[in-house]
Order: sequence, then C-alpha cells, then structure tokens
Amino acid sequence: MITESNSRAPIGMSNLLVQAREIVANSAAAEAQDFDSAVWVGRWIETAPPALSGREPADLIDTSTGAQMVAKLLSSIESGAYQ
Repeated sequence: MITESNSRAPIGMSNLLVQAREIVANSAAAEAQDFDSAVWVGRWIETAPPALSGREPADLIDTSTGAQMVAKLLSSIESGAYQ
C-alpha cells in the first residue's frame, strides 16, 4: 500500500540531490570539480546529525515538514552556519 509518506520520500530525496548539486556547482573550491553529489547525499542521509536530534535525514524526507528541516540543515552546512 502506498501511503503519503511513502510517496513523498522519492521527491524529498530528489530535492536533496538537486540542492546538493547546486551547492557543488556554486562552489569555488577545487575539490568541487570532481565531487560526486549523489554519493555524498546517499551517505549523508544515513547519518544522524545533532541538528536533527539524532534522527537520520532519510527518516525525515518523507514528510513536507521533515524535508524542509533537512533542506534547511543542508543550507546551513553550505553557508557554514552549522557547527
């Protein structure tokens, strides 16, 4: 049975991948040229950063609120605001 949360997870993952690719594309760092955003996102969503109260991004991207939290965290990482 497909539920709302099951159907939103691929959209949340796709949005994260687009966001990560944009971050890399906007980076002036030399390392960004060969950076594989898809691999990084695949690993990152399985971590439990303190900013998400120990929850993995993969567990949150299946709801709109959770996906917004994860996207905000990724933006914070890009800006350097996340410690």
